[in-house]
Amino acid sequence: MLSGGSLLVNGGVLNAGTGQARGNGGRLAIGLDGNGAAAVTVQNGGATASTVTAAYTVLGSDATSSGTLSLCGNGTSWTDAIDPNDTLATRGYILVGNEAQPFTVGADGRIRRRAGRA
Repeated sequence: MLSGGSLLVNGGVLNAGTGQARGNGGRLAIGLDGNGAAAVTVQNGGATASTVTAAYTVLGSDATSSGTLSLCGNGTSWTDAIDPNDTLATRGYILVGNEAQPFTVGADGRIRRRAGRA
Protein backbone atom coordinates (compact mmCIF):
# COMPACT_ATOMS: atom_id res chain seq x y z
CA MET A 1 0.00 0.00 0.00
CA LEU A 2 1.40 3.36 -1.02
CA SER A 3 -0.47 6.00 0.96
CA GLY A 4 1.93 8.87 0.23
CA GLY A 5 5.05 9.53 -1.81
CA SER A 6 6.03 7.92 -5.08
CA LEU A 7 7.10 4.62 -6.59
CA LEU A 8 8.90 4.16 -9.90
CA VAL A 9 8.98 0.80 -11.66
CA ASN A 10 11.59 1.32 -14.38
CA GLY A 11 12.18 -1.75 -16.54
CA GLY A 12 11.28 -4.13 -13.73
CA VAL A 13 8.59 -6.40 -12.35
CA LEU A 14 6.21 -5.79 -9.44
CA ASN A 15 4.29 -8.99 -8.82
CA ALA A 16 1.37 -9.05 -6.39
CA GLY A 17 -0.59 -11.34 -8.69
CA THR A 18 -1.65 -14.95 -8.55
CA GLY A 19 1.83 -16.14 -9.54
CA GLN A 20 2.99 -15.98 -5.91
CA ALA A 21 4.39 -19.11 -4.26
CA ARG A 22 1.22 -19.53 -2.16
CA GLY A 23 -0.95 -19.02 -5.24
CA ASN A 24 -2.89 -16.02 -3.98
CA GLY A 25 -2.82 -12.54 -5.43
CA GLY A 26 -2.79 -9.33 -3.47
CA ARG A 27 -4.07 -5.80 -3.52
CA LEU A 28 -2.08 -2.79 -4.66
CA ALA A 29 -3.45 0.40 -3.11
CA ILE A 30 -2.33 3.83 -4.31
CA GLY A 31 -3.38 6.96 -2.42
CA LEU A 32 -5.80 5.27 -0.07
CA ASP A 33 -6.34 6.55 3.48
CA GLY A 34 -3.12 8.51 3.46
CA ASN A 35 -1.92 11.97 4.15
CA GLY A 36 -1.25 13.56 0.80
CA ALA A 37 -0.69 12.36 -2.73
CA ALA A 38 0.68 9.01 -3.83
CA ALA A 39 1.97 8.36 -7.33
CA VAL A 40 3.05 5.19 -9.12
CA THR A 41 4.83 5.41 -12.45
CA VAL A 42 5.46 2.26 -14.46
CA GLN A 43 7.71 2.85 -17.45
CA ASN A 44 9.77 1.18 -20.10
CA GLY A 45 13.34 1.08 -18.82
CA GLY A 46 14.92 1.23 -22.27
CA ALA A 47 15.64 -2.37 -23.26
CA THR A 48 13.12 -3.83 -20.79
CA ALA A 49 9.43 -3.03 -20.42
CA SER A 50 7.95 -2.92 -16.92
CA THR A 51 5.23 -5.30 -15.79
CA VAL A 52 2.91 -4.97 -12.78
CA THR A 53 0.49 -7.72 -11.78
CA ALA A 54 -2.04 -7.76 -8.93
CA ALA A 55 -5.29 -9.49 -8.04
CA TYR A 56 -6.88 -6.06 -7.77
CA THR A 57 -5.89 -2.41 -7.45
CA VAL A 58 -7.39 0.48 -5.53
CA LEU A 59 -6.60 3.91 -6.96
CA GLY A 60 -8.05 5.93 -4.14
CA SER A 61 -9.16 9.34 -3.12
CA ASP A 62 -10.54 10.74 0.09
CA ALA A 63 -10.47 13.98 2.05
CA THR A 64 -6.74 13.71 2.80
CA SER A 65 -5.24 11.69 -0.05
CA SER A 66 -5.24 10.96 -3.76
CA GLY A 67 -3.62 8.46 -6.08
CA THR A 68 -2.10 8.76 -9.55
CA LEU A 69 -1.10 5.87 -11.81
CA SER A 70 0.96 6.47 -14.97
CA LEU A 71 1.96 3.85 -17.54
CA CYS A 72 4.63 4.99 -19.99
CA GLY A 73 6.38 3.39 -22.94
CA ASN A 74 6.03 0.49 -25.36
CA GLY A 75 5.33 -2.88 -23.79
CA THR A 76 4.65 -1.51 -20.31
CA SER A 77 1.70 -3.31 -18.69
CA TRP A 78 -0.51 -3.36 -15.61
CA THR A 79 -2.70 -6.43 -15.14
CA ASP A 80 -5.32 -7.08 -12.47
CA ALA A 81 -5.75 -10.83 -12.83
CA ILE A 82 -8.61 -12.92 -11.48
CA ASP A 83 -7.59 -14.89 -8.37
CA PRO A 84 -9.56 -18.17 -8.22
CA ASN A 85 -8.41 -18.66 -4.61
CA ASP A 86 -9.86 -15.35 -3.38
CA THR A 87 -12.61 -16.22 -0.88
CA LEU A 88 -14.25 -12.74 -1.03
CA ALA A 89 -14.50 -12.40 -4.80
CA THR A 90 -12.33 -13.36 -7.73
CA ARG A 91 -11.74 -9.64 -8.38
CA GLY A 92 -9.42 -8.92 -11.32
CA TYR A 93 -10.31 -5.23 -11.49
CA ILE A 94 -9.07 -1.75 -10.64
CA LEU A 95 -11.26 0.41 -8.39
CA VAL A 96 -10.80 4.06 -9.33
CA GLY A 97 -11.79 6.83 -6.92
CA ASN A 98 -12.51 4.72 -3.87
CA GLU A 99 -14.19 7.60 -2.07
CA ALA A 100 -13.76 7.10 1.66
CA GLN A 101 -15.55 10.35 2.47
CA PRO A 102 -17.63 10.48 5.65
CA PHE A 103 -19.98 13.01 4.01
CA THR A 104 -22.27 13.23 1.00
CA VAL A 105 -23.65 16.22 -0.87
CA GLY A 106 -27.41 16.13 -1.32
CA ALA A 107 -29.34 17.27 -4.39
CA ASP A 108 -30.00 20.52 -2.54
CA GLY A 109 -26.24 21.14 -2.19
CA ARG A 110 -26.21 20.56 1.57
CA ILE A 111 -23.41 18.47 3.09
CA ARG A 112 -24.59 15.54 5.19
CA ARG A 113 -22.76 12.99 7.33
CA ARG A 114 -23.05 9.47 5.91
CA ALA A 115 -24.90 6.99 8.07
CA GLY A 116 -22.57 4.74 10.04
CA ARG A 117 -19.56 7.08 9.67
CA ALA A 118 -17.82 8.76 12.58
